[in-house]
Amino acid sequence: MKNKAFLSFALASAATCMSTEPEVQKTYISDETVWTMCQNIYEQLQQDNFCPDLLIGVARGGLVPLAYLASEKLLNNRNTRTINVQSYSDEKKRSAIQFTAPFPTQDLQRFKSILVIDDLVDTGITMHEIVQLLKQELPEATIKVATLYYKPHSRVKPDYFVAETGDWIVFPWEK
Repeated sequence: MKNKAFLSFALASAATCMSTEPEVQKTYISDETVWTMCQNIYEQLQQDNFCPDLLIGVARGGLVPLAYLASEKLLNNRNTRTINVQSYSDEKKRSAIQFTAPFPTQDLQRFKSILVIDDLVDTGITMHEIVQLLKQELPEATIKVATLYYKPHSRVKPDYFVAETGDWIVFPWEK
């Protein structure tokens, strides 16, 4: 009888401690899917006649798409940079945007068409800050954004993206 009473108490306690928020759907993406999505971005760039002379990957999520898009099979572009931005604290809570490594723009003045690449635009706050920085520092350049996924509630809509989603996307580099 004691065990049955304890089990009832434990189940009742667990039910009251559970979150009432809906569980977020997680979607796991394979490396092959990332490659295919980068090919799709490349095709969109071709259709738009946009040939970037500089590719900037947003660390960390944009690094693999940056490498794929820069490859010989797609854009064949060796003019690449990374920008290191953090918008989440160690507790996975949104915090103020921080550029976590120097990003000197004076040596980028010669580039006139820039593609900023990331894996996903969620709220768009980070991407908005990056684009604003680039527009301020490189006013003569055309700056466009490419992401694999885009969340419709974002304040920034990428110029090029493959899919809209409301899911929590888990990329191969996050496993």
